Amino acid sequence: MIRSTPINVEAVFENYASTYTGDRRALSSYSRNKCDAQPIPFPHDDELLMEAAEEMKPIVKEEILYTKLI
Repeated sequence: MIRSTPINVEAVFENYASTYTGDRRALSSYSRNKCDAQPIPFPHDDELLMEAAEEMKPIVKEEILYTKLI
């Protein structure tokens, strides 16, 4: 082994949706936008894994190129 470099990537799922009761005019524009959004289903594990793999590709490529330069 020439070198060891820890690599860490994350795939983060975020979805914000809200409901309200009462006077909609009392909400901020940010809150109103969240009320207009619909919840979406949590992605499957393989989708999150593929997203993390896409984030990892340039990191691994850079490490390989750096190792060749040494």
